[in-house]
Amino acid sequence: MNGKLSQRGKYLLPDQGTLFLSAIQHYDAANQVVNGTQFYEAYDAFGEMESKSFADIQFYLHQKDEFEELVKSEGFSILDLYGDYSHSQFGKDKSPFMIWKLGNASGPRKRD
Repeated sequence: MNGKLSQRGKYLLPDQGTLFLSAIQHYDAANQVVNGTQFYEAYDAFGEMESKSFADIQFYLHQKDEFEELVKSEGFSILDLYGDYSHSQFGKDKSPFMIWKLGNASGPRKRD
């Protein structure tokens, strides 16, 4: 989240093509908000570009303790926490993501 273009992923498509995801992201530490743009490039099985698009993004980065409180206050239980999309163990100082697996702790919650 340093304001530089970085490759975020390379994914195989059902037609044997490839989708590349890149992003430019800026982190506002005072507000815990990330702003940026994601870029998508789809290539066919022969390496020819089929499409290119982008999406502006903005999201809030919850701290681990803050998110745990929010989850529990809404009636969910934490089943697992992963450090990346490959389900690696979460490490506070080494994991690029917090991927949460949640369950419903108390059944449907009534809303006022």
